[in-house]
Amino acid sequence: MKLSEKQHDIIWLMQNGWELGFTGFGGAWVQKNGLGKGGELKRVANVTVIKLIENGFVKPTNYISFDFFFPIRTYVLTKLGMNPVAK
Repeated sequence: MKLSEKQHDIIWLMQNGWELGFTGFGGAWVQKNGLGKGGELKRVANVTVIKLIENGFVKPTNYISFDFFFPIRTYVLTKLGMNPVAK
C-alpha cells in the first residue's frame, strides 16, 4: 500500500520515539518521547490518523487519559506500521 507523505512522516516519527495521540474533539498530534513528557509537539490532521488506523498501520493502546475533560487515546505502530512500504 502506498502511503502519503504525511502518513509516512508520522510512521517515521513513531519509529523514532514519538507517540501519537488522538481525540475526536481536539485533533491529533505526535510528541517526542511520549505524550505529556514535554518533548517537541507536532499537530497531525485527523484524516491522516484515520487513514493510518483504517489501513492497519497504527492501533489504539489500552491507555486513555483525560485532558481538559475529553479522552485522549494513544496509538502504537502495528507490525505493518513497523515495516511500511516505501512512499
